[in-house]
Amino acid sequence: MPHERMQAFMRVDYERDMVLLAATGKGEEDAVVAIGRYNLNRQSNMAEVAFVVRDDWQNKGLGSQLFATLFDVARGKGIHGFVAEVMADNHAMLQVFHNSGLSIETKLEESVYFLTMLFDEN
Repeated sequence: MPHERMQAFMRVDYERDMVLLAATGKGEEDAVVAIGRYNLNRQSNMAEVAFVVRDDWQNKGLGSQLFATLFDVARGKGIHGFVAEVMADNHAMLQVFHNSGLSIETKLEESVYFLTMLFDEN
């Protein structure tokens, strides 16, 4: 990801936004290998959640760990749930959400799943 785009992605106010990073390496060899983020819609009190995991770090559980931590933070802040948009062929990301233990409502439109995950129903 270009540096300028990464900087915009990383701006966080900690009330409406939350970002978590997974990094590896030491010193100058540090590398971000995954990012999990949510953005709160204050009107609905639902947060859109999204993840990016570097290709060579996929299928190692990072998405699930980031999701679990974001869930804990969001629930602790009184957020009602998450929404997400996932490409229909992104089976790994869909599995992260479906393995979360949350009740999930899904709607498929033009090869994109729209997911709603309410915390209160758990």
